[in-house]
Amino acid sequence: MAPLDHARRLAWASEHLGGAGYDRLLLTSRDNIRWLTGFTGSNGWVLVARDELVLITDGRYGEQATEQMQVAGVPGRVLIGATRQLMTEHLAREAGRTRLGFEGAHISYASTPRSPALSTPSGSPRAA
Repeated sequence: MAPLDHARRLAWASEHLGGAGYDRLLLTSRDNIRWLTGFTGSNGWVLVARDELVLITDGRYGEQATEQMQVAGVPGRVLIGATRQLMTEHLAREAGRTRLGFEGAHISYASTPRSPALSTPSGSPRAA
């Protein structure tokens, strides 16, 4: 069995963002996060941009996320939020005022983080 090529997956995802109409993509599904980064923890979000990846998780998984991403060959940063609110604040800062897509099958429109930084110009998040 061939080893997984996470770096190639990240390059593919980053390359296709523009064509999808988004500046960044928010991954919330554990399966998709693991597929892209190698991270196996139970709590985390990944924000993918054309030129960077940020994994946001809680304090239980900071070292694990960093190690697993390094082993998988995935360049990126890991941000730790001790609470869900702090994780959401990290997400808002990292997303900035961009066109943010998210996994419509894994996060409901109603549960998307409500922040001016995570909205379209009309004020509504957009599902990918």
